[in-house]
Amino acid sequence: MRLLLYPALFATLSACSAVTLGSGPDVDGVHDRADNLDAFTDCDTEVVLALVNDPGTDADVLKEIGVHTQAANNVIAARNGDDGVPATADDRLFTSLLDLDDVPYVGPVAMEAFLDYGQRVCVGDASVEIGPDCTETRLLAWLNDPDTTFDDLAGIGLHTQAANNLVATRDGDDGVAGTPDDFVFTQYYPVLRAGKGTGEKGNGGHSDSLQPVSAMGK
Repeated sequence: MRLLLYPALFATLSACSAVTLGSGPDVDGVHDRADNLDAFTDCDTEVVLALVNDPGTDADVLKEIGVHTQAANNVIAARNGDDGVPATADDRLFTSLLDLDDVPYVGPVAMEAFLDYGQRVCVGDASVEIGPDCTETRLLAWLNDPDTTFDDLAGIGLHTQAANNLVATRDGDDGVAGTPDDFVFTQYYPVLRAGKGTGEKGNGGHSDSLQPVSAMGK
């Protein structure tokens, strides 16, 4: 998947700084149990589960956020199922942090790396880098940031209705950013859905008004 951004947004978000998350020599034992699960907010949990369940996430991605090698390999192996291939019928998706903690060699050290990643995404830290092109991660972090307003979205050229829809979706039922009912964008597709139907007719179901944010291709 490649993300082609509108030049104004690309200039703002694409220059990724190298960030090492949770690096260090410590590893978990085969049966170690995490002691920090209570530190995860609902947002942290959603972000981490979305990451590990995403078929595009491999062990290298997990290692880049600071998960030690044995834990990263085992998490991906557990998710991919017996055939070892992502996005197939035998995949075993993680439904809770306890499921993740049950994986051999996932314990307090690995879960601390996951927590650090979740917290950074949830607070809109655009320095979080995943993979060789972290543009999408930075875009999602920017959209999730409670300080990103309608005026910010309109300022990069978004159609008024698309900007309204994105802010309203993120802010949840109470309409207030930074509260417990906020919706967190963890993948790009919900961004498209939030702005869907606000562009010109005949656009095949995707909003032309979202083009200033990005155009997706494979």
